[in-house]
Amino acid sequence: VQYDGQIGVDLNRNFSFQWRAFSYSRRKPFNLPGTHPFSEPETAALRRLVSKIGKLTALLDIHQSGSVLLMPYAHKWRRMPSPYSRWHKRIGKYLTEANRYRVWRARRLYPHYGTLGDWAFARHKAVSFVLELGRTRYLHRHAMKQVYQENQLLLERFTDLVVQPFARIDRLWKKRRSRRATHQ
Repeated sequence: VQYDGQIGVDLNRNFSFQWRAFSYSRRKPFNLPGTHPFSEPETAALRRLVSKIGKLTALLDIHQSGSVLLMPYAHKWRRMPSPYSRWHKRIGKYLTEANRYRVWRARRLYPHYGTLGDWAFARHKAVSFVLELGRTRYLHRHAMKQVYQENQLLLERFTDLVVQPFARIDRLWKKRRSRRATHQ
């Protein structure tokens, strides 16, 4: 229980980029981002891990539900600086070819601050996505296998892009354009 009587902290609101205290409800306080950025042991540990790694190139934060792949920014409507916005769109389209998930800016859902995805991009210029799995809020055991299968190619492609993701997506995009040009 936090000092203000609220229960728990939403760890995905506890990162330093654009962190702020906020309330989900106007009637009574419901402050979930923690008392300050990295106030929780889990987020502090993740920050230490990333600093030990040195160069974070890609991050895929997996949630449920929504059948959507979200790219930064979650806290505002403004797009990422060029060319990152273009690269994220291309990577998103490439990743979602098999599962046909939509690719949106995270802010389209609702404004949220202090997220892992925004922090990874803003602090490290990493390819950063949030994968919202499945169509229902809670996956039952029988649905888990189907959700895994529909996202298996996305996970494999993302893993392949981890080393130099922006350069690799540019090469992939150029190959696809040249193949399309020769088939026309």
